[in-house]
Amino acid sequence: MKKLLLALVLLITIQGNVDAKSAPANSKKAASVSKSQALKMVADQPEVKKFMANVKVAGKERGVTANIEYDRLENGEHVIQVFELVPDGDDSAHTATFNWYHVNAKTGKVSKEF
Repeated sequence: MKKLLLALVLLITIQGNVDAKSAPANSKKAASVSKSQALKMVADQPEVKKFMANVKVAGKERGVTANIEYDRLENGEHVIQVFELVPDGDDSAHTATFNWYHVNAKTGKVSKEF
């Protein structure tokens, strides 16, 4: 009886290993958020929409523009900067950061730095 039980356990173990090895590597396909999707997700944040609208109205006469720019992929997160570009009057400009956003490349969770 012990031999039969041992043989059955061994057979189940071997079958489990064969099934695991024969499964395609991408059978557990993870969701993936592209750069353009991450940019849109940040642009759709309520505070970003408000910022963009405010800068468009208030900055029009001074030439200030609101921008959303992809910066990098870091630790599985898309890093995106939301900022204004402010002309300095001498053919130069500086940026004023509204916030930095992180979008998880797998889950799509959006978080902000400050």
